[in-house]
Amino acid sequence: MVGSLSPVLNAYQIEEYSNRVGTIKDRTVVAVGLNVTTLVDGTVGVFSDTSSATPVVAALAADILLKWPQLTGQQAGDVILHTAWDLGAPGSNEVFGMGLVDFKAALAPVDPTLSNGSTQTSVAGSVMIVPGAFGTAALQTALSHVTVLDAYGRDFADSIAALVVQPQVTADHRIARRVQQMGRQASLAFGGFSGSMGFTSVRFGPGADQVRSAATAGTFGCTDGTTGVHAAWNTADMLQADVMGLAPFADGVLAYVPQAGTSVGVDRVLGSGRLRLTMAAGRTSGSAAQAMTLGWSRGGFDLRASFIDEDGTLMGMPTGAGGLRLGRSARTVMVEGAPVDRRDR
Repeated sequence: MVGSLSPVLNAYQIEEYSNRVGTIKDRTVVAVGLNVTTLVDGTVGVFSDTSSATPVVAALAADILLKWPQLTGQQAGDVILHTAWDLGAPGSNEVFGMGLVDFKAALAPVDPTLSNGSTQTSVAGSVMIVPGAFGTAALQTALSHVTVLDAYGRDFADSIAALVVQPQVTADHRIARRVQQMGRQASLAFGGFSGSMGFTSVRFGPGADQVRSAATAGTFGCTDGTTGVHAAWNTADMLQADVMGLAPFADGVLAYVPQAGTSVGVDRVLGSGRLRLTMAAGRTSGSAAQAMTLGWSRGGFDLRASFIDEDGTLMGMPTGAGGLRLGRSARTVMVEGAPVDRRDR
């Protein structure tokens, strides 16, 4: 059923001669009943009343069926009903029914989804987060011309390149993270043992005793000259140096798995070189990682081999959501070699 409207100063009202919706409000739309058209004699004139409103809705139905002939007439009608511009009382009502027909909304995708042939995922809930080690240009180009399906099975050629993003870390964020992590630090060393504990203090009231302190990070190490044992908790930035002056944690692991901040490792002098083994693990919201690094230093060269097992991230970054997510886990093997700077010893 179609009702007739007249525009009145940026608003709409139902014409006096038009039928009211009544009880069939969920199967009725309204259209403007005053249109300009070409008359039979070739002149331009005004065409009004419900006889003018009805062809507007029929034209929209024809547009839908022309582009998507696989739809039935009822399905085309459902599209028109559920994309109508709400008028009057919210939702369907006895005056305007489902609302004013909206050509733009009816010909645009309704709740579009991404499909791989077996499952469908909402476009609105999909995003691809690309780690900094990867470029986005190729992925954005590939996703510039895709086909999405909407809630009515209609196909649309569209671009979803904007859903590919790359996180940016600013200097302010790095500084804030380090201040939050480090706070204050207390250290202790005797014999072959050394340890440190980082903590923060938060004031929750004006009184001198209204201060709450909490530990944020800690490290300890012990060495007898040939063998060293080191451990760290929540201290990825502190793992660069251990009690024997070695770097037990590979730079690649630090870069790609920042959440693995709890570690334990052993260093051992063997002949003219040093062998070390470090294992680390950590968990953040929605992701977890474990890593193992085996390193060997001799002369002026440092060689490291690492294995990283991630769940929920790729190289330390979340990989997105919905149909564009780049997997849910990753296993990475890396080998690093670099000259040892003796000035750091």
